[in-house]
Amino acid sequence: MTDTTQPETTTKLVRVYQDVDGVINAQMPFGWGKTAEGVAVAEGQKYRIRWAPRMTETLDALPLTRVWSTTWQHDAEDEENGIAQLVGWERGSRVLEPIGGELYWPSIHWKYDAVVAEQKADPSRFVWLDDEISMTTSEHIARDFDGYAPVINPRLGITPKHIEGIKKYIDGADPLVLLGFSR
Repeated sequence: MTDTTQPETTTKLVRVYQDVDGVINAQMPFGWGKTAEGVAVAEGQKYRIRWAPRMTETLDALPLTRVWSTTWQHDAEDEENGIAQLVGWERGSRVLEPIGGELYWPSIHWKYDAVVAEQKADPSRFVWLDDEISMTTSEHIARDFDGYAPVINPRLGITPKHIEGIKKYIDGADPLVLLGFSR
């Protein structure tokens, strides 16, 4: 007897490793018009957050699966005082855990190790939004993992230009070309 059931078809969304400070929470969110301010809590401490609602709405509307990649860890998802709740995003995103379970500084090192390990175990097209990513790391992520990791100025956060690059990447553009490199 042959199996006549059809396999379930699903569209695999692009994974986005999402940092908070210097990416969503920027000193002077650039290019989005009106900004908003609020307070979020991490490890019992209150922090002032400044973001551009148009940016968070635009990013949230893209076909991405969010993975928090931040020292805020699970506090980013806190029901009452988290970043997701503050900027109007649905809760329920996964949190990237550091290998060995311990955060250390600079945070880009534990994040890099965890992102690379995850991509090796479960390859996926991905965007990595983090203000600690250098041009060298950005190129390496594009060449070795086909990921898109734009360099972000922490004072400005995600700009409209970053969103345009993310959209092009989602549509299949080569991340090296988007970053200005050649294959």
